[in-house]
Amino acid sequence: MAHIYLSGNSTRMQVGGFIADAVKGKYDNYPKTIQKGIALHREIDIFTDSHETVKECIARLRPHFGKYSTILPDLFFDHYLASDFTDLTGKSLDSFSYRFYISLILNYKHLPLRVQNFVWHFIITNRLGRYRTLKGLNESLEIMRRYNRLPLDTDEIMIHFRENYNFYRSAFDAFFPEIIYFAADHRHAK
Repeated sequence: MAHIYLSGNSTRMQVGGFIADAVKGKYDNYPKTIQKGIALHREIDIFTDSHETVKECIARLRPHFGKYSTILPDLFFDHYLASDFTDLTGKSLDSFSYRFYISLILNYKHLPLRVQNFVWHFIITNRLGRYRTLKGLNESLEIMRRYNRLPLDTDEIMIHFRENYNFYRSAFDAFFPEIIYFAADHRHAK
């Protein structure tokens, strides 16, 4: 979710930000603006992975979830972004989500097959909107676990998240303004 928001107002950059993890290697066969979204996603990932606040979150998760600890802060942060979307962005989460879903449909032919395989479920179940609740976050974790065949106990993750909710919230509050600035700076530099 954050990658979509951090891609700015360009719907094609948002699509690029959304599909970037499914795009391996070169991506010069995509339309230019989608290419920019993919590149921005990768730059955001590098910034995020090297950020001390995120490293602290991963260190807290690692004893419980091992190598999968690196993916959980993104999901937790997406929950905080969605739950306070209007306050943080000045936009309606529902309007933002539906605009993005329409963009996915309009750009369907540009989506990697892996994304095409789940995009209709993603849209119909309003995955972006569901991030705002703990139940929706749990559903997203469960979908990710099944889709990627990950050996994760989603109940254990949610118990850990609830018990450490304020810690991860503080991390998000410290990190999010920095990533907004970073993404805006990189969008305008291209």
